[in-house]
Amino acid sequence: MNILFLSSWYPNKTTPTNGDFVQRHAQAVSTKHTVTVLHVAYDSTLTHTRIQINEEISENLYQRIVYFSLPSYFSFLKKIWFIFIYLQQYKAITKKNGTPSIIHANVLFPIGIVAIILQKIYSIPVVVSEHWHGYLSESGHVIAPFQLRIIRFLANRVQAILPVTHHMQKSLQKLQIGHTYYVVPNVVDTQIFSPQPSKRNLNPFDFIHISTLKDDTKNVSGILRAIAELHKTRKDFRLNIVSENTNKDLEEYVHTLHIEHIVTFCGYKNRKELSDMMQASIALLLFSNYESLPCVIVEAFASGLPVISTHVGGISEHLNSDKGILIPKGDETALVNAMKTVLENHTTYNAELLAAYAQQEFSYNAIAEKFDAVYTQILKHRC
Repeated sequence: MNILFLSSWYPNKTTPTNGDFVQRHAQAVSTKHTVTVLHVAYDSTLTHTRIQINEEISENLYQRIVYFSLPSYFSFLKKIWFIFIYLQQYKAITKKNGTPSIIHANVLFPIGIVAIILQKIYSIPVVVSEHWHGYLSESGHVIAPFQLRIIRFLANRVQAILPVTHHMQKSLQKLQIGHTYYVVPNVVDTQIFSPQPSKRNLNPFDFIHISTLKDDTKNVSGILRAIAELHKTRKDFRLNIVSENTNKDLEEYVHTLHIEHIVTFCGYKNRKELSDMMQASIALLLFSNYESLPCVIVEAFASGLPVISTHVGGISEHLNSDKGILIPKGDETALVNAMKTVLENHTTYNAELLAAYAQQEFSYNAIAEKFDAVYTQILKHRC
């Protein structure tokens, strides 16, 4: 099959990690099918040329990122120009790579508008992977009525929606978005993330937290308070915090809590560096107020690393007592106790079994098979 990936979010030079999970889905599908990725991004730094095209080809994966800008007096046309460029570039890539069998859109709004226009013009079926936590009631996000009507309009015209968790599916159904669903989770590169128990730091033990550092979502301040509380009785652990973002308030809060000697803000790490850090850690800590299915949990499992996480979103669909500890949202005492439990019983978590679960459920091959089954089913119904 020839699969066209379109996405509301995708890594590019203006937002290097935004939608990297979509890119990994495309990479997984490319192990079975020919995949073309088309993404359009606004770049205000373009002045002499208003359009710039970057192409990358690797085996069955062709990625075309198109950057555009507009003079300030035409900025009100940005959304219309955005759609026009997609339609123009679609013609260019089909000349190069052929007509797609399926359009695989990612994050329904706004890219679903482009997908449905292409569906209408060229009679190509559309499926949509959905990751946006704004649909989750616990996120507190209120979708504007007009936007919700557009989303429902688009969702009712695609052949299927592919949420990353059953929890996400229920949230979409509650909002009356879509009609046919197939759950396909996030993917992990098990060639990069793998268990190496011999590399684990034991004196002191290392916990690791990986997030955007948005405290209203990730509740990093709650983790820091729990770390400070645990440090009153134990001195044999540290916390490494990994993020592409900085948060000066959190960095200052570490000093306020007097834990700067055991907490390190490590900045951005690429996937190989992140794998090395996970292999050296005793557990991944997440204390989020809401989530869908964080990629870092999948990567932790592949690294043989147990997870301590709040019981939110679709996390409990994969995290049980064999793989870590679920705790109530916002319960800092429970987080302290969970860290104590892991410190005292870290040898009870079987790294190889964790990695085997990741291989079975989230590897490139596993996810490619799930997508392939959906594509086959959709095309079968159109015959």
